[in-house]
Amino acid sequence: MRLPYVFLSLSLVACTTSDFSRLGQAVSYQCLEGQSFSVDYHEGKSMVNYLNETQVMYLEDSASGVKYKSYDGNSLLFTKGDEAMLTWGNDTLTGCRVED
Repeated sequence: MRLPYVFLSLSLVACTTSDFSRLGQAVSYQCLEGQSFSVDYHEGKSMVNYLNETQVMYLEDSASGVKYKSYDGNSLLFTKGDEAMLTWGNDTLTGCRVED
C-alpha cells in the first residue's frame, strides 16, 4: 500500500523541479496583452518588478508549479515551467512566458 504514496510524491517533485532551476537568476516574462515583468528568484522568496515597483514575495505551498505571495497578500505569482501568472493589486497578468 505504500507504493502509490511514494509514486505520488515523486510525481509532484518532478513537476516543480524545472521551476527551481532558476534560483539565483533574473527572469523576464512577456504577457499576452503586452505587459512584462521580471523576477529575481532566491531560495524561499522572489523579488518581482512590475511597473517600476518591486515587491518581495514568499514561497507558499502549491498543488502544481510554484506559488509566491506578497507579505500583505495583495500580490501573487504562479509559475510552472516557462509560464507565469501575476496578480499585482488590481492587475492580473495572464498568458505570461519567459522572454527568449
